[in-house]
Amino acid sequence: MITGTAQADCAVLTVAAGVGELEAGVSKNGQTCEHALLAYTLRVKQLIVGVNKVDSTEPPYSQKRYEEIIKEDVYKIGGIDMAPVGCGQTGVLKPGMVVTFAPVNVTIEVKSVEMHHEALSEAIPGENVGFNVKNVSVKDVHHGNVAGDSKNDPPMEAAGFTAQVTILNHPGQIRAGYAPVLDCHTAHIASKFAELKEKIVVMAKNWKMALNS
Repeated sequence: MITGTAQADCAVLTVAAGVGELEAGVSKNGQTCEHALLAYTLRVKQLIVGVNKVDSTEPPYSQKRYEEIIKEDVYKIGGIDMAPVGCGQTGVLKPGMVVTFAPVNVTIEVKSVEMHHEALSEAIPGENVGFNVKNVSVKDVHHGNVAGDSKNDPPMEAAGFTAQVTILNHPGQIRAGYAPVLDCHTAHIASKFAELKEKIVVMAKNWKMALNS
């Protein structure tokens, strides 16, 4: 889920209209709220809501129950070919370029660049594209890797970085030394919190924010 959401401009959220299911989903620890918040933290600001299990309402196919949930059209998006996929951040990507993937330090040639199954002469920042590569195995490149021009300041592995992390749900205290599995963009990797610099507390009811150093 996170891999796709991190590259999306819009998300589709399916909610169940059955008795008790909608309420459970939007409760404090419900998955409906959790998935919507997760999409928001990954900068997805547009959401399509699909209503499922409308035959489980009381009475079945209740129009009143249906109208309690936002309704939008949902479109199925087909699959893509086997190729690295990502969103351009800076510069351009063109066929024939030699790029380096970090932190795996794999250097490969770009065979072609595609978007929505159409070949591109170049990809610019903000575009989600796929690109075919030569002489590389699917085991060599992983989710979360960063690709850049091998001849112009190629990406390199970093020992650490400062991040703003959103905690969706945690049973205890989080302190320096905490070692979670971290989802950063499309990467899913073990990490350690070296230092907690500040804490932001969001009050959901009135959206007031308190900052504690």
